[in-house]
Amino acid sequence: MTTTARSGLLSPALASIARTSSLMGTVSVGFDVGGYHMSHVDRRSRSSRRNSSTQILRLDLAVADVTIAAAMARDLGATPLLEEEEEEGLVVLRSPGGQAFCLVSWCGESRRPAVVAGPGGAISRLDQLSFDLAADVYDREARFWQELTGWEVRDGSRPEFRVVKPPATMPARILLQRLDEPRPASTHPDLSCSDREAVRAWHESLGAAVVARFPHWITMRDPVGGTYCLTARDPHTGGLAD
Repeated sequence: MTTTARSGLLSPALASIARTSSLMGTVSVGFDVGGYHMSHVDRRSRSSRRNSSTQILRLDLAVADVTIAAAMARDLGATPLLEEEEEEGLVVLRSPGGQAFCLVSWCGESRRPAVVAGPGGAISRLDQLSFDLAADVYDREARFWQELTGWEVRDGSRPEFRVVKPPATMPARILLQRLDEPRPASTHPDLSCSDREAVRAWHESLGAAVVARFPHWITMRDPVGGTYCLTARDPHTGGLAD
């Protein structure tokens, strides 16, 4: 199944992320660590203070007008978590299924970050955020992210996967993963790897540990307890390796 939003609320920006008159600029990955929110895209980082003492991974949507984008998200069912910094270019919301995300002011970022090469030459790229969702909110979340971004929604490589696929110029895509058990929504990052075992060994040397192995990915835990996956997707194309 492949579906496309009729009139995605952020879709005017998708023709070219360099058009400053468009609403959406780019997408990045945000981490809340020790009370500070940090996001990284286009080799530049931003940080701002949060009332948080734990590590949380969020999707950041960089938009030309945070106030308008926040109103659109609320119309689709999102609820505000933090609005006090809206005038400073940041709003934190929760999707209808419970997934937290940020709307931030677009600062002109327009380059996809380069791949990262490990000591042995294997390359990887953080290019996917996986939203882990209970079955009772899965379909609603797919509709929400489709309408909010205007991106195409496709069936994934497994029955429990759907991909919210952005234009090639965007640095990351969204994977919706339907869980077998009911639990709150969460997010983990996925890295595409040219050689999963080589990247796994490098990450272990940096303090990460293997949690589980699957045919197309390895689940890892970083030194502070966050989970992520090393996948068999091609770091350049995002497609599954043959």
